[in-house]
Amino acid sequence: MTRTFAASTLRTAALLSLATAFVPAAWAQAAPVGAVAYAPLGSTQAVPTLSQWGMAALALVLAALASRLVRGQGGILRLAALGLLAGAALVAAPWSGQALARPADDVLLDNPAGGTAPLPDHPDFERPFADYMHGYTVRNTTGRPQRIKAVTVTAAHRIMNSHDDTQCTVGQILAPAASCSVVVGRPH
Repeated sequence: MTRTFAASTLRTAALLSLATAFVPAAWAQAAPVGAVAYAPLGSTQAVPTLSQWGMAALALVLAALASRLVRGQGGILRLAALGLLAGAALVAAPWSGQALARPADDVLLDNPAGGTAPLPDHPDFERPFADYMHGYTVRNTTGRPQRIKAVTVTAAHRIMNSHDDTQCTVGQILAPAASCSVVVGRPH
């Protein structure tokens, strides 16, 4: 019994090691190759809204109202209360959170107060058929206009001309959800 268990374990280990020999190694993220510094265009006033707890309290109040109306005779009020309850539940849900996964070519400007967004390292810098270059899309996800203050790269990299009008430039203003591009190369 132990001999067959040991043999099957060895066989499984051999098959797994053989299978991993044909799987390409995962490319680990190295240090950023550069950064895009940005700042808000101007000061804006925040729009007052309910917090998550305020929305939860509103949903509970509407649920109590809906259960009372369901037991009563109010047909149209019953429907309206259920619609309000469903709307409150949808608004209380965290719909606007960050994506769990995003491609490495997107650089997100995601801090409304401004800051620095890193340009992550990419395997294209090691591939001759990609001309040792990679294009990044810098996207404003803050909901506020942002001004690009600086686009910098390490000493081993260069900012290349993207040959189009979408290239990020210092002083450029990105409206909410707008984007520009940065092409980075590594000379050989």
